[in-house]
Amino acid sequence: MSEATWYDDKRDGDRRPEQPPSREALRLTFRFDGDQVELAGVQAVRTLIPPRVGPEPEEGKHAGEWLQLRDRNDRVLYTRVLHDPLRTRVDVHDAERGPSIVVGPPAAGTFDALVPDLPDAVVAVLYASPPVEGAELRPAVVVGRYELPPSGRAGAS
Repeated sequence: MSEATWYDDKRDGDRRPEQPPSREALRLTFRFDGDQVELAGVQAVRTLIPPRVGPEPEEGKHAGEWLQLRDRNDRVLYTRVLHDPLRTRVDVHDAERGPSIVVGPPAAGTFDALVPDLPDAVVAVLYASPPVEGAELRPAVVVGRYELPPSGRAGAS
């Protein structure tokens, strides 16, 4: 793969402080149809969200998919790396050519992402590599910015 992936940049001393584990979480449900993605629901849940460590993936530099929670100043509070949430890649095996990944456009579906319920988080930003048939993953771009509801989030049972 010619583009850097987010985990290739690990250097000693270049780690962000860990986000502490959280037991208050949000289940963000996204609905997509082609390249149109909407935040379909936000549900407060009580579950353990482990800390994320290591360098942050960067838009336009790293390939893949991730979701960021940001504050009013657009500062990143938390990043959740996702695995092909728009279902654009399929692993296939050809007896003559061996294994490969086939890339295609997203169809329609839903996916959930669990993130910590951070009081300062006001927006979720979804990043994804554009699906280009027959090509390697391209650097990720913003798919959408989604406002988070301010009330009824903390203290779910």
